[in-house]
Amino acid sequence: LGEAELTGYRDTSGAWVSAHDVDPTTFDGEKVSLTAEEVQKQGEDLVLVDQPGIVVEGRAFKMSKSRGNVINPDDIVTEYGADSLRLYEMFM
Repeated sequence: LGEAELTGYRDTSGAWVSAHDVDPTTFDGEKVSLTAEEVQKQGEDLVLVDQPGIVVEGRAFKMSKSRGNVINPDDIVTEYGADSLRLYEMFM
């Protein structure tokens, strides 16, 4: 899977809202993209570091060119060399 996408929700007043309390069809607040540093694991949920009572949404999407989260093989060859890439592919 690709990189995790972490999303928090703020209501119209700017206060954080737990992802469990958000209905996407009626929510009129703002979706906020978060970094891994702003979130921590608490039990089964991901929560804000600053406000542990606020659950955030975390999803990992498969790698896709349309999402722009693929790895360019040319970059790997430049950094590690073609033989390293071939060896990696052989043992996958």
